[in-house]
Amino acid sequence: MGINITVPIVYLAMTAESQSYLAQLTQMPIPQLVAYVLIAQIILAAIEGKRTLYCLVVIPAYMTSLVIFPSTLSSSVSTLALAFFVGLWKIGICMSVCLHRYAAHAAFKCGPLMQYFFNICGCLANQGGPIWWASQHRLHHKHCDMPRDPHSAILDGVEKAFAFFTFHDTVVEEFAPKHNDTKGLRLLDTWSFVFVSMELYLSYLLFGREGVFVTYTALWICQAGTLWFNIGNHPPNTHEDKVCQASNYNFVTGHGIPLGLYPGFWVINAYYPLLASIAAESNHDDHHNHSMLAKR
Repeated sequence: MGINITVPIVYLAMTAESQSYLAQLTQMPIPQLVAYVLIAQIILAAIEGKRTLYCLVVIPAYMTSLVIFPSTLSSSVSTLALAFFVGLWKIGICMSVCLHRYAAHAAFKCGPLMQYFFNICGCLANQGGPIWWASQHRLHHKHCDMPRDPHSAILDGVEKAFAFFTFHDTVVEEFAPKHNDTKGLRLLDTWSFVFVSMELYLSYLLFGREGVFVTYTALWICQAGTLWFNIGNHPPNTHEDKVCQASNYNFVTGHGIPLGLYPGFWVINAYYPLLASIAAESNHDDHHNHSMLAKR
């Protein structure tokens, strides 16, 4: 995972043209500007009380790439729009269909070849292996907002729930999906990050800097947006008569979860309702009541 986070940023910074808008505006080379913006965000994250590596370094790295690199591309607006569209596709297909509906909930059946296809597509959601993902999600459904829930913001706080994979990095064998668990799929699950690396490299070969930026941005949009679903769709005190606080997102009132001054949470919280709605993942209360539905 670390290679997939750092190498694209270093490449995009080192190959940026000195004539880019931000370089001329700030009168400093792009690599230096990237370093300054990243350090500033890390300091702000530390002041905000962030302690996980994901929130302290990784999310600031994503935000830095979003702020600086579009100005170094041949077409900032269209490339950003394409990155957002690809991110939406990843959430709708790679995460929602492949990881969520198939791997975790067995909402539909398929043959062996399609099973491997769905698992590889699931790896491209940039969220770990499909078996690991499914086991954590099934555990969440069984113990929603209770002590064994791997990502309950109500019990563990927003940051720990958001970066839960740093604390729960192994397959929960008790909840491993029996319909999606073979030796071959275990191997694929272990090396899931390799498929992300291959996608980034293929983007570089075919489309150069623009391709790397689009793929990299789409990958973190999908990753961070999905992680934020665990926060935004489980606001506290929504159902006074139930332990599980799974709820549908309210576009009028929001979820009421404090974001502080942490830029990453503001950006992710701004786009996740739209992606969740388009990918049919916003009706979360109903999903917890009818988890095996393929069509929602």
